[in-house]
Amino acid sequence: MSRDVKPHSEQIHNAVRHSLIAEERRLYELLKTSPKTAQKSINTRLMVCFELLRLTESFAQDSWNNADEAIEMLAFCVETIIEDGLPKYIPKLRPSSEEVRAFWEEIRPKIARNLRDVAKIPEIPYRRILREEEWIQLYERFEECFNNRKSVFEMKTASDKYNYDIDDYAENLFTGIQDDITNSAETLYLINYWSHHYSYELSGKWFAEMFGNSGGYWVDKQFTRFVIVDGNGFIMRGF
Repeated sequence: MSRDVKPHSEQIHNAVRHSLIAEERRLYELLKTSPKTAQKSINTRLMVCFELLRLTESFAQDSWNNADEAIEMLAFCVETIIEDGLPKYIPKLRPSSEEVRAFWEEIRPKIARNLRDVAKIPEIPYRRILREEEWIQLYERFEECFNNRKSVFEMKTASDKYNYDIDDYAENLFTGIQDDITNSAETLYLINYWSHHYSYELSGKWFAEMFGNSGGYWVDKQFTRFVIVDGNGFIMRGF
């Protein structure tokens, strides 16, 4: 980007997200091919990267006016992880301060490069972490709309179940739903069962990538339908 063209704050936010998502995907691929002796270290870096991304997505898109503010915020997030650890949702993994800082030193130059020319960074689909009060309100609304105010553990919804014939289910039923949601411009809610930490307002373009491991309900913003993986790995829907 030319020095006389000031980047938009949304571009800065997008560049940070792009950097962290790219690193997360790189580490996932590295994990697949690494010996067991190296997997603990990779897993630690992966979880720290995921937490940095989660914290980044808790900030509004217009939070930072320049690259220095973005780097300063990430450095603050690094210290937050060192002080508070990872969310209680991941209780078994508490990286040391040395591990967290080492990962930050590894990823910071990559982020800085992307921040130098934010206009060339591909746009990442919209995604925003829900605040705890939002998550509570949305969960209550979900239970009211679909579950007669019962908790997820009491759920006996009248929603349809897909056919349990796996071939038919996979090829003829879910694919249509997945394509419809993924290619839709509609903004969705992903409401995690346990915590606001992994609950989002997000573009449907995230559906195909995140659905299988999301641990929550995908709900349209009008609360007219939801999709979820049930405890046996099958799809349950409410329309």
